[in-house]
Amino acid sequence: IDPHVACVWRTTSCSIAMFAGATGPHTVAATDVVFNDDLIKKLTDSAPFRRKQAADEVTEQVRQKAGQHAEVQRIITYFRAQLLDTSASVGCKKGGLIGLASVALGLQEE
Repeated sequence: IDPHVACVWRTTSCSIAMFAGATGPHTVAATDVVFNDDLIKKLTDSAPFRRKQAADEVTEQVRQKAGQHAEVQRIITYFRAQLLDTSASVGCKKGGLIGLASVALGLQEE
């Protein structure tokens, strides 16, 4: 893949666009998979109980990585880059906000 070519794929109703060659504090590499597709689908689903299940999973994963600040930062960057900044879908933005709130809940005990 040419590093300057945008890779675009769909996760449920979310169009996630990411530049493979992009660098900076708020970018996630194309090979950097933080969460599986199933979790992202649940997080961006229209059913509230599925979003709640996904939020609980995110909170648990963050609690397991609470002492690893680089990993937690990577999770925050993932939600921001993949769901909030690059998506036009309201459902994806809502999922990104729920994900960030779940990270905050996971870090609450730290």
